[in-house]
Amino acid sequence: MSILPKLLGLIAVALFVNVPMGFWRKSAHKYSVNWFLAIHLTVPLIILMRMGTGITYAAVPLLILAALIGQLLGSFCYRWADRTVLANQQRSNR
Repeated sequence: MSILPKLLGLIAVALFVNVPMGFWRKSAHKYSVNWFLAIHLTVPLIILMRMGTGITYAAVPLLILAALIGQLLGSFCYRWADRTVLANQQRSNR
């Protein structure tokens, strides 16, 4: 199997696994244990998957970028959900 499908799959995993973690991170207090865990909990998984697929260290910047984008997407989803819930509460209080 070529390295490209493995790399793309690993990038997708790094991205999508970090979306719920970014959601969790946004709801945690900054610099708390939960905040720290939300950022770093997926790192061992991504490292083990990278080593298991035989992908070299050259892919690490792409994986970090994918994890960062996943974290940002999760935080955007949290803000959107928070705004939606707040708007619904304001409408029901009228």
